[in-house]
Amino acid sequence: MSLLTLNKQVSPSADNWLNQQSASQNNGSDIILTVSYQSGVKGVSIMRFTVPQDITAKNFNRAELVLSQVGWEGIGDPPIENVSLKSAYLNNTGWTENGSTWNLSRAGTSWNVAGAYQSPDIITETITSQTLEHDGTQIGQKISINVDQIVSYAIETAQVSSFSISLWTETSTIWNYGSKENSTVLYRPYMIFYYDTERKKSRLGKSKVAKIPTL
Repeated sequence: MSLLTLNKQVSPSADNWLNQQSASQNNGSDIILTVSYQSGVKGVSIMRFTVPQDITAKNFNRAELVLSQVGWEGIGDPPIENVSLKSAYLNNTGWTENGSTWNLSRAGTSWNVAGAYQSPDIITETITSQTLEHDGTQIGQKISINVDQIVSYAIETAQVSSFSISLWTETSTIWNYGSKENSTVLYRPYMIFYYDTERKKSRLGKSKVAKIPTL
């Protein structure tokens, strides 16, 4: 059987970033999302995605989260920096875009652990870490993050059609990227789901060669 790998691009249905320095502030309407770590103070980003209906545990191949840099600041402001970005399956289905803060998952309800980047708010088996290089002078630079393990967990283990991701870093940096509210469409985040499907056979079949009559 011959397989063909297809892909679908999906935008987040909700996103926000949680600011430890302003623990009661909601940033759900911001045009940017922030991942940061300075002097022990974190900025954590969270996003929710819906799995396309065509994708199942049997045909899922891989997935990547694509972010577009819209602002950046590093210690000493070097032009290029390597950032170790951590991502995990966010094990909290009740958080809301307009109600979540560093302390709260939604209005009136606290996270299990403030900031949504520690167990039990995340599934520790799905934590992935990638070292990403980005240039602070290149606005719109796209960075691709491997989220295979997280999406596999959502589809196979949790068996959910909608799931969330938490992003954070322990590298000294402030990194801003476009949110789904960003006025520039090209700067908005999205996820690419790759899945396998059986290659369809041509309906034409084998071509027939006309016989030339013998004179």
